[in-house]
Amino acid sequence: MTHVESIVIGGGIGGLQAAHTFAKLGLAPLLLEARGTCGGLVFGAPIGGVWVDLGAESFAKRSRAVASLCAELGLEVVDPSGVSWLWSHRDGGFATRIPHGVLGIPTDLDDPFVTALLSPDGLARAREDLTMGAEPGADAADLATLVECRLGAEVLTRLVDPIAGGVHSAHPSTLAVDVVSPGLREAMVREGSLVRAAAALRAAAPAGAVVSSVSGGLFTLPRALVARIRELGGEVANRRVVTAIARAGGAWSVTHHEAGRAADPADPPVPVGDPVTVTTGRLVVALDGRAAL
Repeated sequence: MTHVESIVIGGGIGGLQAAHTFAKLGLAPLLLEARGTCGGLVFGAPIGGVWVDLGAESFAKRSRAVASLCAELGLEVVDPSGVSWLWSHRDGGFATRIPHGVLGIPTDLDDPFVTALLSPDGLARAREDLTMGAEPGADAADLATLVECRLGAEVLTRLVDPIAGGVHSAHPSTLAVDVVSPGLREAMVREGSLVRAAAALRAAAPAGAVVSSVSGGLFTLPRALVARIRELGGEVANRRVVTAIARAGGAWSVTHHEAGRAADPADPPVPVGDPVTVTTGRLVVALDGRAAL
């Protein structure tokens, strides 16, 4: 049974950053990732011979954490140079330029991108937000409830759902307002309007784009993290499925197998072959809730 300084289960961005932190502290980590590459939702692939992002393609600039990490890894951070568009499968499918706003909440209901997207009735309903006062929706916990109460169903389905849902890979009804847009609720109470609150948040934000990426593609970030972890003495083991963890004698034991392909390629890899058990005093489980349990 091998003993290592630290173990990280899961090679998404969270797991990579945990392993990177261990490695910088001299606690050579073993990172175990079930799939063939690390990065989780940050990944790319070649299309027509050109590597492009197929998962997350940018990061929010309201925090400096990612930009600082990129600088530490020697990656160039760049802002978008063109106009952003969205594609929605709603209402038979449509494409539109993304209007100025916060997670799809427009900052100006006269924006031609907004007026072109909403029906006359939908636009009239959205304008009610400007005069209904601050109280309606002030206690809404999730983004969908807040938007529908203030701006109506069309703004929710045609703007907020495609944009916020695309950013967070979840329906707005599952997104907590205070988590995905800190300060929005307070601004709405202060401004008496959700539209004016979105405008206030955007006005207070740094000038320029609200997101950045890495030159060459965001998928290069997990690649750089893997390389740096290995440079610092850590090990990144792909195609390893963890099947058990246990606590005994003041240490953690982690059992893992080679990862085999599931019958349905969409399902997670399955364990095959002989088990390997490793012990450590420091363990990070960087998986989603279901897999962690």
